[in-house]
Amino acid sequence: MAVRSGKGLVTASGEAGYDPMRQFAELAGDVRDPYPMFAGIRAETPVLHVEVGGGSGRYRHDEKAPRITSLFTVTSYELAQQVLTDHERFSSAANAMTIGPVMGRTILEMDPPEHQRRHTRDDLVSQLISAEVDGRRLSDDEIYPFLLLLLPAGAETTYRSSSNLLFGLLSHPGQLDMVRADRGLVPQAIEEALRWETPLLTVARLATEDVELGGARIPAGSFVAVSLGAANRDPGRYADPDAYDVVREGGQAISFGSGIHKCLGMHLARMEMRVLLNAVLDRLPGLRLDPDAEDVHIHGLIFRSPPNLPVRFDPV
Repeated sequence: MAVRSGKGLVTASGEAGYDPMRQFAELAGDVRDPYPMFAGIRAETPVLHVEVGGGSGRYRHDEKAPRITSLFTVTSYELAQQVLTDHERFSSAANAMTIGPVMGRTILEMDPPEHQRRHTRDDLVSQLISAEVDGRRLSDDEIYPFLLLLLPAGAETTYRSSSNLLFGLLSHPGQLDMVRADRGLVPQAIEEALRWETPLLTVARLATEDVELGGARIPAGSFVAVSLGAANRDPGRYADPDAYDVVREGGQAISFGSGIHKCLGMHLARMEMRVLLNAVLDRLPGLRLDPDAEDVHIHGLIFRSPPNLPVRFDPV
């Protein structure tokens, strides 16, 4: 038997046990506040070039595939939107190098026309098995990674975005009081939380040809990292971008991506967050951060959410 302590899982003998959640948090990047770094990069150049050496990586380990010799990070809202909507010059094949080794060949690394194939029948799995596109059925190697992707896609980002939403409101009691007083602000509170602390900071693309972007020349084969977190806090798009403001104006954030790869589950995610927040407001009167808790914060450089969220609330 193992129990969780401040140091992770501890076995009955008192020895530290394997803690997959702690390991995942470490892989996600133990960085508390990357936004000052993003702001500095964006102010200096909206497209940062980072040399990674002479072909240190290969796309899917294929000898015929292009070498990745350089990395570009995009930090402005306008240019992030441009990259995400231009699938011809910025291919999603870059995801084969990031999640591909774990998930296999999923739709995240596919471009048109392959990307447009997921015809519905009675259920998703039978539909995938029986569907034909241009006279061709999907192979097992195409179906299995797609289903495997649904497991984290339907839970990972949603639990993090919900946690960030609650942290945003609880750490700004005045904002929470506004939402309590007017439930019509719930959708805006959700959208602001997604902008203020997106659960996934970066998405990847691969330049398919030489491209000029934001004054930077991006050679074909370059790995292009679009910083959603930086774009969502671009002062050129949002006034006072580091503040959490449930009545903010400025349009929808870019947290779910854009273009043909805009997140399929975004409506479900919003609905889940709305149900959760309304249930919390209904059932936990006087909900607040535990005043005795220390060091409550959000962290992560790949995925972001609070490690824990200690609260107190009044008995019903």
